Amino acid sequence: ILIKNKLDFNNKFLIIDLKKTSGIISLKITSPENNKSEGITLEFSENPFNLKKWIIEDTFGESTTVLIQKAIYNESLSHLLFFPDDFPEPNNSD
Repeated sequence: ILIKNKLDFNNKFLIIDLKKTSGIISLKITSPENNKSEGITLEFSENPFNLKKWIIEDTFGESTTVLIQKAIYNESLSHLLFFPDDFPEPNNSD
C-alpha cells in the first residue's frame, strides 16, 4: 500500500482508521478486499510528531511489529554504514 508512488486516502479500495489516544496517533490502513485481516498500522508520537512503530498484519492473523527507539534525526550518515567491511564476501561456489 505504502510503496506506491502516490497514496490516495480517498481511494475506495482502502479503509483508513485514524485514532488519537494519550499522545499517540494511530493510522491503520486496510483493504476491504481482505476483510480487514491484513494491513499496516503506523503509530506516531504527537509532540514531537515522529514515527514510533509500525505493525504489519498478514492474511493469517500474524503481526510483525517494528519499534523505533533512540532515533537520531537530521544527521548525515556515512556511506560506509551500508557497506561494512566486517562482512565476508559471499561464496558463490555453492
